[in-house]
Amino acid sequence: MRPFLRSLTLAAIVIVAITGFLRVGELVRFSHVRRSAIVIALVALAGVLVLGILNGLLVAAALALAVVVHRLSRPGVGELGRDPETGRLGRLDRDPRRERVPGLLAARVEGPLFYANATAVKERLLALARADDRHPDALLLDLGASADLDVEGADMLAELHATLEREGIELKLANVRAPALEILRRSEIARGG
Repeated sequence: MRPFLRSLTLAAIVIVAITGFLRVGELVRFSHVRRSAIVIALVALAGVLVLGILNGLLVAAALALAVVVHRLSRPGVGELGRDPETGRLGRLDRDPRRERVPGLLAARVEGPLFYANATAVKERLLALARADDRHPDALLLDLGASADLDVEGADMLAELHATLEREGIELKLANVRAPALEILRRSEIARGG
């Protein structure tokens, strides 16, 4: 593509992308829905004005990627309890009617388990297990948010299994999806490690 056409195409993309910046109402909506969205939008606008089109957009894209990685690296880990009416498990902190199951610590990772968050998730789960004065017989871990696992996630589960086993707590997994289950079958945790 000729340099003139390439510049023209990039300019058209930028014009379409920044037309939302000209609508103050849309920026206000961004700030109400999610503060990071307005920050990224303003960084993109400032970056384009100060650094030029391509460099400004690259800075905004890098910032957006950093925000996503930050969120994914610290997923919520919540303790689950049983609803006395339905028997369904749900976060204890979100419904005061839910009750702990005797001898069981149930927990859910509220995001995908992967290399960037495996250590933080393991530490949070161990803290929950050790803070429980009931000394649970088992930790039931809901992996429903993890469609797949990487090697670090599987290794973390194997390490968690070994640590809990030394403390007399059995690790049980729930809502394990087929791709994650296949990784677990090929990893140390499936071999009892």
